[in-house]
Amino acid sequence: MPEATHASTETKGEPESRVIGQGKFLKLKAKDVVGEDGKGRTIEYLDRPKPVAAVLAYRLDEATGERILMLEINRRDAVGKNLIEAAAGSVEAGETPEQGAKRELEEELGFSVEDIKAVGEGYASPGITNERMFFFIAKVGKYVGQRLEEGEELSLMEVTEKEARRLYSEGKITDNKTHRLLSEYFLRGMDQAPQ
Repeated sequence: MPEATHASTETKGEPESRVIGQGKFLKLKAKDVVGEDGKGRTIEYLDRPKPVAAVLAYRLDEATGERILMLEINRRDAVGKNLIEAAAGSVEAGETPEQGAKRELEEELGFSVEDIKAVGEGYASPGITNERMFFFIAKVGKYVGQRLEEGEELSLMEVTEKEARRLYSEGKITDNKTHRLLSEYFLRGMDQAPQ
């Protein structure tokens, strides 16, 4: 997995962007582009130069050996709801996406990582943002304690694979990164893989 880039996502030959609004974590940018039809237009997008690492964690039930998926219930004020999500957060400068995933899992769920596997990457919503996401599935190790950031409101939610499939199929997973991770998990047959 490549080291995450924290530089601008613009490529050579791309028009220069200009900042038209700014918050603590995001910039609203605009740039003038020419479409394939030769017509010019101005596009606006949210610039998020730090990529995100998202990780679906699991542990083995000591009594049954069954995999227990570890999700979180996260308060998301932008949509006014508590969402069921996988652990995720920004990849910091100097970190690889894998290192960021391990750190976020420890901070948000409170567990060390025993084993981790990269399962893909992509863009969060490329029509409105340049946010790049890296996806991982990890087996957790020991409990080391949560280290939530100021303002984070989340709690651990453990579910069996069967319960995760039910939540997924009933549309209870509305967070796209978590939807992607569960899709990767089940489509790759990871629920059938050796422990």
